Amino acid sequence: RDMAVPLLPLLLLAAAASPAFCFLTSSPFPLRNALQKQIGVARLHRAMCKSEVGSIRASIDRRTFMAAAGALFTQIDADGDGSVTYEEFDDFFAQVSVPSLPSPASSKSASQKPKSSSIPKKDVVDKLANGLLRLSNQASYDGKSIGLFSDGTDIFAAAELAVKQVGGTAVIIDPKSDIDDIRATYGAGECFAAFVPGVDVLKRTMEGRGIECAHCGYYGDGAPPKFFVVLGKTSKTGAEMQKEADLSGRVCDAKTGACFQVGINVPVYTVDELAAAPPIGSPSR
Repeated sequence: RDMAVPLLPLLLLAAAASPAFCFLTSSPFPLRNALQKQIGVARLHRAMCKSEVGSIRASIDRRTFMAAAGALFTQIDADGDGSVTYEEFDDFFAQVSVPSLPSPASSKSASQKPKSSSIPKKDVVDKLANGLLRLSNQASYDGKSIGLFSDGTDIFAAAELAVKQVGGTAVIIDPKSDIDDIRATYGAGECFAAFVPGVDVLKRTMEGRGIECAHCGYYGDGAPPKFFVVLGKTSKTGAEMQKEADLSGRVCDAKTGACFQVGINVPVYTVDELAAAPPIGSPSR
């Protein structure tokens, strides 16, 4: 009973799911009952011994098992000499209830947990793509870029595919960046228009002069954006958000009725409005 069991060989033996470990947990061995009752080795043993190559690696994540085994043996090794005796095993299991290792099913499901973002639906992609073509009144966006102020939601994944579907280039822009970075990214991408998640980001993109003149000059297209599309759910119309963001280009005095040219006129649309939106430059917007 004073025979020492080295720590490292036991860990390697368990991780490799060797026949020796299967024999250890299925034979009349002094450690069998304690181990099986306290950490679920019976379940682990069955998974290991059913496979000739050690199904432990397929059924339980190796890091999870090794971490649990390492922590367990460290606790059992009371004197810290790197080996454990039968007495140390008996004393440990007589005093402590050790949680069981995760079951193969739960470990597998955790390791294969799907990403939060789902595959964009084709009808949503087509709706956005058709809207883009309608706004431009062209058969393709070849050579044009659209700025996507993405918040990481599924609708922006669909928008990116829609831009590519019509032949354009999607330029992903972090809406949380400062306005100088936003202007630089939008300008470097020579963006033609922009998709935003909501009216707050819409207003922020035009902060100060915002992207009103991101790449004006002798080269490339001049700003401002030709249009904005608000992709997030909203109860407001595009015209209402356009006015809220001071993008209507005109301000009228309620008392006198006098109107003044202020800022720039950039059409704003919701996703649902795209199907009936007039081409850019038409008198209606």
